[in-house]
Amino acid sequence: MSWSIGIDFGTSRSAGAVGELDPRRLAPDQSGRKVAPIMAPSVAPLEIEGNRWIPSMVLLTPDGQLTVGAAADNLAGVHPDRLERTPKRSLGTPAPLLLGGEPVDARDAAAAVIRSIVAEGRLRHGGDPAGCIITHPVRWAGVRRKALVEAAQRAGLEKVDLVDEPVAAAIHYASEHVEMGAHVGVYDLGGGTF
Repeated sequence: MSWSIGIDFGTSRSAGAVGELDPRRLAPDQSGRKVAPIMAPSVAPLEIEGNRWIPSMVLLTPDGQLTVGAAADNLAGVHPDRLERTPKRSLGTPAPLLLGGEPVDARDAAAAVIRSIVAEGRLRHGGDPAGCIITHPVRWAGVRRKALVEAAQRAGLEKVDLVDEPVAAAIHYASEHVEMGAHVGVYDLGGGTF
């Protein structure tokens, strides 16, 4: 089965979920009164490093490799000047990150985080994802959105779509908990956008 990946590249934490088209699932028809066997997506969160999320931090090792997540956090005690805890804040800005005195493009830092999430999806489902959706803050304008797409492309993703973070949350919640025709509201309390 082909699979796609959704990524929440957050300021302090990042997470992923994999969706597959599963013909064995049932989904409601448009009236919402009966179900029929159709190609309904099956979505499951990815577990990375034993959690449903990883720290979004990156660390540039002395040999020039970008390390992410818990590994970056573990090395931070030895190389605190090489750590960036919130690379998302710099995405789409002209200044590079300075890690250990070395300039690092924020798109490369973001790509390292995205790549680690996609690698977990590849490990579980094989091959490359058919598509990718990455969430972003509502207030992000074209420059920051473009930088996020470029980061995903640097992580090896070809087909990338973006969606506002609260829109993604509303779609997911509504797909499982809201009756046809009902309404849902979402408040996005993020680590970097509150």
